[in-house]
Formats: sequence, C-alpha cells, structure tokens
Amino acid sequence: MNILELIARGEDQNTEFKRSLSEKREILETVCAFSNSNGGIILVGVDDDGSITGVDVGKSTVEELINDVKFSIEPAVIPQVEIVEVHGKKVLAISVSEGLNKPYFLKGVAFKRFGRTNQRITRDELERMILERHKDVLSFEERMLDVDLAEIDELKVRSFVSEVKSARNMDLPYSTVREFLERLGLFSNKPTAAALLCFSRNPQAYFSYAIVKCGRFRNGIADEKEIYGTLLDQVSGALCPDSDWNYRLTSRTCNSVLSRQKWRVEPRGSDMLQSYIAPLWRIQAHGAVCAACCSSRTRPCYRCCIRCSFNSRSLHRNGNGHNWRKSFPHEEAEEYSLKG
Repeated sequence: MNILELIARGEDQNTEFKRSLSEKREILETVCAFSNSNGGIILVGVDDDGSITGVDVGKSTVEELINDVKFSIEPAVIPQVEIVEVHGKKVLAISVSEGLNKPYFLKGVAFKRFGRTNQRITRDELERMILERHKDVLSFEERMLDVDLAEIDELKVRSFVSEVKSARNMDLPYSTVREFLERLGLFSNKPTAAALLCFSRNPQAYFSYAIVKCGRFRNGIADEKEIYGTLLDQVSGALCPDSDWNYRLTSRTCNSVLSRQKWRVEPRGSDMLQSYIAPLWRIQAHGAVCAACCSSRTRPCYRCCIRCSFNSRSLHRNGNGHNWRKSFPHEEAEEYSLKG
C-alpha cells in the first residue's frame, strides 16, 4: 500500500499521522506502542484530517530521529525511516515492526496501541508479555547436561516409584529408567538437571551448591550440619535429623512455632506434640526447596507442588489454585504436605 492510500484510509490501529517533528514525545510513544503491538507506520508531515503539510527534513534529521528512538526505548528499537515526496511535499515515513522482545519501555513506561490511541500497559499485561517472551526459554531444571544415563541410580528411581504409591496411592508405570524419565520429561538424549538433582548417584558432582544447611539456635548457633544427596534425600534428612541432635519437643517449643498461626498445643506428651510439629516442619522443608527452585528460574516455577509462607500466614498450592489459610487443622497440613 502506498502513502496516498494510507493517508486516504486515515489513522487506525497501525497508522498514525503527525504534523511535524516537534511532536517528538508523541512519536516516540507511538513507536513504543507499535513495537508492543502489531507494528505500524507513522507519517510525519500529515495532519490529523489527512491533509499533507510536509516537513523540512534532511539526512541529519533522519539520523537524529533514529538515535532518539534507539536510546529512548528499551529494548532498543531501530525503525525504518524513509523520506517520501507526496504532491511536491516531503513526508517522513517511520515504519515499525512488531517487536520480538516485548515488552518495550519508553523511559520506564510501556505503551500499546489501542485503536487510534496509545495506552499505558497495565501490570498484569506486562507480566503476561514477559511470560510469553520466555515460554520457549529452557528453565534451569529443564536444561540437559552432557552426562551418561548410567549416572542415574535405578534404586533411587524405584524407591521414588514405591514412595509415590505408598503416600499418594498412585501407580507410576515403570519398565526402564530411560522410559520412566522420558515419561516425566526428565530425559531426551541426555538427562535434565532435574533428573540429576532427584535421581543421580552424586548430584553435588554436577551442582556443588545443591546443599541443604540446617542449624539449631540457642543464644546463637548451637549446632549445624549440611545435608547432601538428591533433593529427596535432603528433604528427608532435614525432617529426620541425626540422633545426636537430640531434638526435644516441648509445648513451649511447639507453641513458639505455632504462635504465628494462632494455634496452641497443650502439654500432653511428646507423641502428641510430634503429631503437630512434624507436618509444619515438613511443609517448611518442602517450601525451602521449592523456593530455591523458583529463584533459579527465568520465569515462575508453576510445576513446584507447594509454596509456603508463614510470614503471610497462608499456604498456596500451585497445582489447582486452591489456597489453605491459617485456620486449617494440623491433619490437613500433614495431608497437604505429603503431596509435595
């Protein structure tokens, strides 16, 4: 479509008229909006009613405009700028393609095209754009490492299958390690980082920082230890400390943890106290591992089974969107934590 046809059609979703280059701020906003939308063209030297006023431009003017666009918008946008003569007058045609790295910001503000106007993009729309941009980017646990399948411990895989059946009454089809990992999306020619973290013989050989650190505090650090192995081993190790730690659960200890949830336990014996405190420790341990997983990703980890925050006094399970608040009894807490 030539310039005259564009002018005759008028301003729309993909076409903008500007009388002169003095409207530079509006021109930059439109470039940003086109980049965040479906692209478009800006005709400078054309009035809003379609009358051609023309502009006095030269090569230096075009270069200056391109630099203004390049250094004002992030990520950088480089439009195609052309001087077109229409009825003896010069019109500056600025063509903008739809951006590949949305969202684009003009001095910290993102715009989109809506009809004939430019509008600020809301926070929810920005989040959607960012997720869409990274949907094909492999997250940390999805990356494949140049490691032989023999590094996966078959006994650990079989143990996991058995535990899933016991805890959740779910049968996971199992024939070979390779087929099992492929079914879970943990193997494709090479094992993924998640496969190595969960089932390899020595995860720390590939991820030296994948360690759980535990500590006891009494007027400072009274004792501490580091737990190695797979993620599953580490969670179990955090929940079942060595005997030399000699944990003593008292009503005071238990209530110091439960107080923020406005729960209270009466001193009726260590077995009863353990039934209350163990589910909370289990949730905390799973939550710590999930939080570490999410912090290493380029996008939120929607596959994490739980996220917990005692500071906000709520628990959230991403799987189906349900929320558990502070009022749920400890039996539900235990059942919920087993789903981690």
